[in-house]
Amino acid sequence: MDQNTWIAIDPQLDEIAEELERILASSACDDLREMLTRFASSLPPDLSTDLSCCLKVCDSVREASLSLINVGLAVSSSGQVYPASGDSTVHRYVVDGEIEVVPNDICPKCYGEWGFKFENHNCRHCDAQLGVNCWALLDSDVCPFCEDGQITAQSPTCSNCGYVVDPKCVKWG
Repeated sequence: MDQNTWIAIDPQLDEIAEELERILASSACDDLREMLTRFASSLPPDLSTDLSCCLKVCDSVREASLSLINVGLAVSSSGQVYPASGDSTVHRYVVDGEIEVVPNDICPKCYGEWGFKFENHNCRHCDAQLGVNCWALLDSDVCPFCEDGQITAQSPTCSNCGYVVDPKCVKWG
């Protein structure tokens, strides 16, 4: 998703996610939580369950959808219902000279699943290749690998996890 669109929708995404979480935690969902507990108790012990509310943006050009919010309820093996989230943090990329913003496990070019980009430089769904026609845009000091430590162009080793940024795969902003 291009950066300008992301900037326009980001505050709305937070509002929608917060409202979904509020509704799912409210007494209005008591019956739903009870149903989920009964449903989960009828499953074999090696199966688990979760109910997700997902907001997707469908892109007719890419012929793909981009999941932007994924919140819901899950049931533990003890039968306890708890809030669940499948959201990923967003990362910025430079693709074909444009800044794209997508969840970190998604290809910024085709929206296909692409986890662990820093170990697997090729998207299996399209021709995107980290360091060739797609670069992670690092314009903060946050490590793109663990998202907890700090890195800089002068010190590309993460202070938290020790990950060393491959300079061929990133553009420093």
